[in-house]
Amino acid sequence: MLSLARPSFGQALAGYVPQCYIRRMSGKGTRPMKHPLGVPLELIKNANPVYVRDEFVRRDVAELARDILDRGLQQPILTDHLYRVIDGGRRLAAFEKLGYTEIPTLATDHWATIRDRMVAHLKSDEASGASRKPMTWREVGRLQTILHELYETARHSRQDGMGASRRITGSGYSTLNLDIAEMLGLRVPHLMAIIALRGQLDLVALERPEFTPKAETFVKDIEGLGDGQLHGAIRQVSALRSAKPDIEPNLKHAQEQLKILRSGLQMMHTIANQLSDLGELNPAMLPGEVREVHNALLTMARHLSPVRVRLSNRFDADQLHAREEENK
Repeated sequence: MLSLARPSFGQALAGYVPQCYIRRMSGKGTRPMKHPLGVPLELIKNANPVYVRDEFVRRDVAELARDILDRGLQQPILTDHLYRVIDGGRRLAAFEKLGYTEIPTLATDHWATIRDRMVAHLKSDEASGASRKPMTWREVGRLQTILHELYETARHSRQDGMGASRRITGSGYSTLNLDIAEMLGLRVPHLMAIIALRGQLDLVALERPEFTPKAETFVKDIEGLGDGQLHGAIRQVSALRSAKPDIEPNLKHAQEQLKILRSGLQMMHTIANQLSDLGELNPAMLPGEVREVHNALLTMARHLSPVRVRLSNRFDADQLHAREEENK
């Protein structure tokens, strides 16, 4: 059990960073930092409705809390400028357990700083033999989403002359995913498998929401980083996108649906031919009129998209069934 007596916030930083670098947040809002600041835990908790790291157990947090009491905090947590936690979920939980109201935080959107900090932290832990709780595949997926967003922001703002996340000749992997794999200490193919599984889960939720609970049953038993389990789960989840819905066959209903589809396609074909003959829009058309038609077309496309997805899924399922019958 941890002692109820707890040291001051400053004592928790002993041996970590000179006290002159521990400053309270000013009222000027968030900004990139060169040195960590003591940021209120409530501020960070409010910015993170779902933490990247949320699958550790009480024992892990208790062990880290004891280490912080013994040696002080060795690394600040790392967040973006909105205080979304990128690295340091367990440290945050340990500080909360110890009753602190602030935690040393480095908040930045600078991609090179984030990358270098995380790589250095990983190597430092490996060199010192420090206890490091591996991330789960879900945690890696959540972190990859945040890092991808930060990378794109950095690229668009041309940080340090950054350009597109180009693919590397030979490996076929993007510079972004090579960076993330190094930051997390993962093999790139393993990272790509995690990204693929999350992508398939998102597509099932979008295209076939009725199968989302079943998709979750396929991944609930994946342990840790999912070594040896990811590819099988990807195949199972992706198959749900082409699965036949649990609907009783009804010939009358099917004929009514087919009649509506054919009638709609005939009208759309006629309209498409007329629209293709329009040519360039006349400059006398008013901006409000252009906006009205533009928005109407977008609305129509949104209404058509679910129908196209259902037809594609049914077509894929029928093709798969036909191949299975041929192979019998």
